[in-house]
Amino acid sequence: MFASQLTSNQQTTRSLRASHYRKVKKRRRNFVEDESASPEPEASGTSTSKSHRYAAYASPEVAQLRTAGLSHDQDDQIPASPFPHSAGSPKTDYYGPKQIEQEIAKSPIRLYTVDAGWKGDSASLRTRHLNVLTAVMHRCLLDGDYERAGRAWGMLLRTQIAGGHHVDPRNHERWGIGAEILLRRRPAPPANVEAGQAPDQQSLSENMFSEEGFVLAREYYERLVIQYPYRKLNAKAVDERSFYPAMFSLWIFEVNEKSRRARKSTQPSRTRSRSQSHDSVLGQSADDIRAREDAIQVEELARATEIAERLDQLVASPPFDKQANLLELRGQVCLWISSLLAGNDEDEEDWDMDTVDNSREDDSVSDEARLTRIANRERELKQAQLFFEKAGANGAPRQVASLASIDMKLRELSRRSEKLRATDDD
Repeated sequence: MFASQLTSNQQTTRSLRASHYRKVKKRRRNFVEDESASPEPEASGTSTSKSHRYAAYASPEVAQLRTAGLSHDQDDQIPASPFPHSAGSPKTDYYGPKQIEQEIAKSPIRLYTVDAGWKGDSASLRTRHLNVLTAVMHRCLLDGDYERAGRAWGMLLRTQIAGGHHVDPRNHERWGIGAEILLRRRPAPPANVEAGQAPDQQSLSENMFSEEGFVLAREYYERLVIQYPYRKLNAKAVDERSFYPAMFSLWIFEVNEKSRRARKSTQPSRTRSRSQSHDSVLGQSADDIRAREDAIQVEELARATEIAERLDQLVASPPFDKQANLLELRGQVCLWISSLLAGNDEDEEDWDMDTVDNSREDDSVSDEARLTRIANRERELKQAQLFFEKAGANGAPRQVASLASIDMKLRELSRRSEKLRATDDD
């Protein structure tokens, strides 16, 4: 059974058996108080004497009775002194489905109806409706029918609960379901595609997420960040501190996925270039592929730098400056940028080797450009080292392997930088 969309504080309806055993002590205490406070029946003579007494009251007392909404002959409804209020309205016995259910559950009958209270209770009807929608949504997710799951999720968010409030998507950590549904949304087929033509299953399996889905999911997290900001008085609530790591992780995955698809699009050209018979045509195609890969890498570096700048703005102020998962994510982005700055010259470089084969490097790159690239990589690696240490100081597990790898890369870059400077001096 799926968990309800309501929290424990919002559960206004319970079964009669549960409520009976839940409030048994309180009911007994109230019953004793009611017995002790029940007034004794008064004699008829007393009532008659009171009516004569109120009839003889002077006009100020009669005016007070009229102000209170009483008359002098309503002696049995006049409350005890002082009475700056009118008498309570008489209580009428009403027997609805809930009262009947409680009546037959009393001793000696002790009969409990099965699922009878919801028929006349709007709150129970609403809870039942939410449970049905939740079950439908989970079933559609299991079947991979994300279109219908999205409709059920939208109906859940638009349903009003007690007090006129809408369902909170943070209940039971379900806020990630909306992003998952949007991420897997398929774009509409083009107009020139025939109705009976089925999409390529291999393409659908490889490209599981569309570009439109990435944009919608990221906008969904942006809205959650604005809708549920951090409140210092409610430090344990699910707020933007939970949404930001998910949003940035999705953003990084989006950039990597776009680069992978762009690199894959160059594979047919590479296959055709190998089948050419002339060396000149082969070299021209290889240069074209290399230029295309360089353009893809430059675009990925620009997007990674944009993510890094956004994270720097975020972790510069509290409470995010001490949020361990964001600091650790920022360190991983530094390592990503450092790898992209290396370019295609060091794709196959093994950092565990003591020597570096410089023959793989592009001869068209000047030594000055290589020194600048090495300096930028050293800067990113040192920033990654700083963020990992700061994340460890704020409760994150210490990244021993990553810190050791960073130290090794820094030593190797320093060795290469000294070698290039020595070459320039010669």
